[in-house]
Amino acid sequence: MDPNVRSTLENILGAGGSKFSVNFVDENSGKVSNESASIALTSDYIRLVETPSRGKERSCKFRYCYGMPQMELNYQDVNRMIIYFKGDEEDIDDVKKFLGAKKGPYKVGVRFLTRTSRDLFIMSFKFFGLRNYLPISREVNEIDFSTDE
Repeated sequence: MDPNVRSTLENILGAGGSKFSVNFVDENSGKVSNESASIALTSDYIRLVETPSRGKERSCKFRYCYGMPQMELNYQDVNRMIIYFKGDEEDIDDVKKFLGAKKGPYKVGVRFLTRTSRDLFIMSFKFFGLRNYLPISREVNEIDFSTDE
C-alpha cells in the first residue's frame, strides 16, 4: 500500500470516520448527478447527503455491519461503486425515502472524485464493520446452545 494512502487510512480509523465528496449515480440510466453530495462514514453509521443548488437538502443515515449493506465496485469506472440493500435492514425506510423507491432492489450509485477516495472509503468500511462484528461474534460463540440441563 502506498505510504500516503496508509497514513490517510490510519488517520480515518484513528479519528473514527471521515467525509468523502461524491456524486450520486442513477443506476437505472447511468446518469451521474451534478449536485453537490457527500458520504460520511463513522464507526457506527453511514450518512448520504445531497445538497442541490436549488431546493432542499436530502439525506439518509443508516447503521452498517461487516458486509451489510453490500458494496460492489464498478470495474468500468474505477471511481464508482454501488451500495445494495436487501430490504430488511434496520434503517431501510430512511433509505427508501432517500431513493424515492417503493420496492427493491434498493441501490445507491456513488461516484467518488478519485479512485483513492473510493478505496479509502471501502477499506474504512471493512475495518469499521469488522471492528463492530468481532465483539458480537465472540458473544454469540460463548452462548451455550446445548439442551443439557
